[in-house]
This record gives sequence, C-alpha cells and structure tokens, in this order.
Amino acid sequence: MKAIYCISGLGADDRAFSRLKLEGYKVVCIPWLMPLPGEPITAYATRMSKAITTEKPILIGLSFGGMMAIEISKLIPVEKVILISSIRSRSELPGWMKAAGLLGLNKVLPMKSYKLTEPIQNRFIGVTTPEEKEMVNTYRRTPHKCTWIGLLTRC
Repeated sequence: MKAIYCISGLGADDRAFSRLKLEGYKVVCIPWLMPLPGEPITAYATRMSKAITTEKPILIGLSFGGMMAIEISKLIPVEKVILISSIRSRSELPGWMKAAGLLGLNKVLPMKSYKLTEPIQNRFIGVTTPEEKEMVNTYRRTPHKCTWIGLLTRC
C-alpha cells in the first residue's frame, strides 16, 4: 500500500488529517520537530524528510505544513505535493501578513483566541460541525510556545 505523507499546520497535529480516508493509500503524519537554534529552513526540512521511507512520495501539507512540504520536495524526488490552505512561496503571502511581519505585530499581539471571536474564527476556517468545533477548541486550549520567525518556527 502506497503511503501519503501529511504535514499539519503549526499548532495542529495529526488530528487535522483524522478524517482523511484515501482508498489504497496509507496516511502517515510527519510530526513537527523542535527547531535547532539558528537552523535554516532547508536543514529543518532535511530533518523532517527523514520520516519519509518511500520513494517518490505524495506529500500533503496544511497551512505552514504546505510550505514545509514544498521545502521537502526541493530535497527529494516526490510524485506530487498537495497544498491545503497554504502558499507555494513567501511571495504569495497576503499583503496584510507581510505588513504584520515587517511591523513585528506577531511579537506585540498574542496569537490568542477569545470566546467572543471564536465564532468568527470558526466561520473563517470553515468549522461547522460540533466535532470540528471541539477539535479546534482543543487546539485553542493547548498552550503553544512556538512563533514564526521568517519561515521557521521557534519554541
């Protein structure tokens, strides 16, 4: 059975792919690793790629996981890269995200969820069922120490 390797977004885990059923394929989730101090994204992608044990794999990346799937595909031959809610390069970032990064707003404004904004966030990300809401609320309640610095996380 051929494997499809999945990389979740930051702050998420393999539950993001828990409902993914692909007949004839085994779904393998690649866990996020702790970045090393000063580690370039290419080196980080190299370490993540060690979890891939098949030749010419199919990669699925969700959000920032999609960017990592692209980086891995630059290092090893892949059959296909599937991006979900992701971008292919920094040039595709929306203007407001680029501005927020240049202004350092990620350091000033916490990436915290508030009860008042949760229905808006749910609508924005397409969460509709009670099961999906519970999964997203579990992520919200999990403390995260990781932040974005350029294209790499720091914890």
